[in-house]
Amino acid sequence: MEPYICRNVDMSNSHMGESWLYVGLDLGERIWVAGVLDLRSCRYSSRKFDSGDVWRDCLNWLVEIKESEGCRIHVLYEAGRQGFELARQLRALEIEADLVAVSRLEKTRKKKRGRSDRMDAKALTYMDWTDARFPRVWVPSREQEGMRNLLMWEITLEKSLKQCRNRGLSILARWGVRYDIRMSADRYKNLVAAIPASVIGDMDQLRLDCLSREADFLKGELGKLHSVLSDHLESDSAISKLMVWRGIGEKSARSLAWYIGDWHRFSNGGSFSAYCGLTSVHARSATSDIDKGISRSGHRILRATLGQLAMLWQRWQPGCELVIAASEKVTKGKAGRIARTALARQLAVALWKWMVYDEPIKGAIRKEKK
Repeated sequence: MEPYICRNVDMSNSHMGESWLYVGLDLGERIWVAGVLDLRSCRYSSRKFDSGDVWRDCLNWLVEIKESEGCRIHVLYEAGRQGFELARQLRALEIEADLVAVSRLEKTRKKKRGRSDRMDAKALTYMDWTDARFPRVWVPSREQEGMRNLLMWEITLEKSLKQCRNRGLSILARWGVRYDIRMSADRYKNLVAAIPASVIGDMDQLRLDCLSREADFLKGELGKLHSVLSDHLESDSAISKLMVWRGIGEKSARSLAWYIGDWHRFSNGGSFSAYCGLTSVHARSATSDIDKGISRSGHRILRATLGQLAMLWQRWQPGCELVIAASEKVTKGKAGRIARTALARQLAVALWKWMVYDEPIKGAIRKEKK
């Protein structure tokens, strides 16, 4: 946290004027600690919230300070289990609020011997959030966050459904029941229904029946979720704009559109590819320069979607300049995985230009209108 500590306060900066109060919040499960830096008197104080409703008590306290002191307040807290709703409510009360990504803070060699809620709140209070390199987290709207959660829930349901089927197949394998290697959901259901009662043990038969009922329930919930997602697909202009190109289907388009939200919040295509975690990382020491691969700092689902699009782009867009350049890298000796990663990075930049500036992707083919 030290690289962003405010050591010398520049009062000429509009964000560090004499009318500001900096508040750092350390948010626990039941106890919140707030650190307050008053730039008018350059004094620091702290307050602890440990009542039954710390959320409401903290909001009322900040509103009371804002009305009584007549100053501007900036609140900073770590991105964690409390999510974005606190920042949205603070901004609705005309209190500036930001979230910091602790995992992206620059680490120093100096180790912190002690650690407490008050120390963490004080460290957040003294952070210079006006620094251009400060790892600020973008706060989505309630609707955008809801769409993200639906995508995560879809992945959870699909994973749970697959686990039920694999556990049932492991039971059948222990009792010598043969089945095909490629087992779809319908084939698995027919296989379980056709097994006589005397083939497997009673307890394992009970487990198999429970897994079948659980799989039916998950399949029904997944169908309900798909109907909700399809309703939002029709009204989302970003998804329709992405699906213009061959190789981008509904699932890839909604993952890109809903995880990114506002494409205009990125200044250029390079910052967008860095957000996706596709930029390379180098470890430099003296004369050595070691390539550690991509940073993987972005959301894993967003990065996986772009990786899948790179493979689909090679199949459906062979005449695209990006695909041709990736093929040339493989011809010159580059590994296929490295070339696909480079293609995913360049594709991310091209998609950002298309969504922000309507700049077509060179050589790419659009879908035929039905």
